[in-house]
Amino acid sequence: MNKNISIPLVKIGSEMIVTFGKSNSNLKNVYHIDTILSEWTKSFLNEYSLISDDKDYQELSGILKLIKEQGVYRIEGNIEFEPLLECVRSLTLFREKISAEVKGFFVPINSQKYQQSGISKFSNANENDEIELSESDLESYAFQGNSIQLDELLLDTMFCALPELPLCREDCKGLCSECGTDLNETDMAGKIVIVEHNKKCSHHKPLKIQ
Repeated sequence: MNKNISIPLVKIGSEMIVTFGKSNSNLKNVYHIDTILSEWTKSFLNEYSLISDDKDYQELSGILKLIKEQGVYRIEGNIEFEPLLECVRSLTLFREKISAEVKGFFVPINSQKYQQSGISKFSNANENDEIELSESDLESYAFQGNSIQLDELLLDTMFCALPELPLCREDCKGLCSECGTDLNETDMAGKIVIVEHNKKCSHHKPLKIQ
């Protein structure tokens, strides 16, 4: 497992495409990463079952475009992943395919632009200091040395793309408030199921045998 997802600056040049997961052979000047598993991303990928046997879940993929602009590296692209979520109504575990826009800037940590940014001030602020962050601050990441690390940007993107209230289906009926029985009359595959409450539940009705 890699310590981080590192891209050497010498390989970027003025512009470069970075892909991970599924490879797109039709693209030119591509830096392909087989896996985004690293010491930084491992916890998130494990929590949402995006890795199995130290390999990315097969539906996790992405394509990024890195552009050098006056010493700053702009990154834009898209990442698709299918995390394992828990429905807030029925507590059913399900996967949901998510497509998220990746957008950020990597600024040299010793540059004047970074030192004057809200992120730099926030990092050096005291607990009670109030620091106002602009939209560009929230999209900025610092780098030093001869490479940039994508871990934090990818984690921020995937985490922010997760639904606040995951639902296994839009019309999920949830659980019985008395006995906890799943009230949905079909399973995740659309197969009809019999809703049978606990015998002590006031909603329990004996099954009629025809």
